[in-house]
Amino acid sequence: MTSVDMYQLLHDFVLCFIPIMVAMDAPGVLPLFLGMTHHLKKHERQTVVRQSIITAFLVTIDSSSSANGSSMPSASSSRTS
Repeated sequence: MTSVDMYQLLHDFVLCFIPIMVAMDAPGVLPLFLGMTHHLKKHERQTVVRQSIITAFLVTIDSSSSANGSSMPSASSSRTS
């Protein structure tokens, strides 16, 4: 594997985490988003933004349902003695 292939692999790997990072800290990840997507075409960048918004929404919904006690039980609470 050449260094160019490794760079592309690392770039794609990090690009997959942008939606999750947006869900955690949207303003803080903006410089990373701009740096990682500067070479993408407009429609490709819009796709990443759309995926990021959907991920952030789903994480928020899951977090709020967990706060209300309706999340799935943890592995430790399902053990039998």
